[in-house]
Amino acid sequence: MADEKEILIPVRIDSEAFRAFAVFDAFQRRGTLRRIGLFTGLLTLCACACFALGAAMSTTKIPSLVLGWALLAIGWLLPAVYLFRFFSDLRKKAQQMGLGQPRLVYTVRLSGQGVLFQPANRAQNAEQPPVLTPWAEVHAAWRTAQAVYLYVAPQKAYLLPNGQAKGADDAGLWAFLADHLAAEKLHDRVKK
Repeated sequence: MADEKEILIPVRIDSEAFRAFAVFDAFQRRGTLRRIGLFTGLLTLCACACFALGAAMSTTKIPSLVLGWALLAIGWLLPAVYLFRFFSDLRKKAQQMGLGQPRLVYTVRLSGQGVLFQPANRAQNAEQPPVLTPWAEVHAAWRTAQAVYLYVAPQKAYLLPNGQAKGADDAGLWAFLADHLAAEKLHDRVKK
């Protein structure tokens, strides 16, 4: 381990990087898409069973068809509304944060001691001193084709977009993280 080495990352984020992170975090890391698919699949399967029951039994045809269509509608409309709201809220949040053009939002310094975070806004700097998270307390690191997402806590991540690190290229940044984090905390999603 080269504890003397330091990597400085002045993080510039735009709406596309913010959107890519939010989609990754919600749908891949947390598994929301899998749960949505399971919900839709189960309700669709139940609807098919109602349709089959209605076709097989002449006395329960109408109630079975009504229940089947209700289950099918719920199974597809609720996930569609959830996805629409998710992406709509995401777009609004990016606009509120002023991420139309890439802008400096924070600086992350990686060293042998840990991860040092400092907001870019001078007003925030006065309120919030730099935060150092020791390597032992870092939750996980995920590498995608666009960025590294460094989770210092289960619900708190720093976005480190590719090509922004000073003192290392993208592969060097990942190698530095691999030197300081346990293997089970590293998740590489880059196609090789």
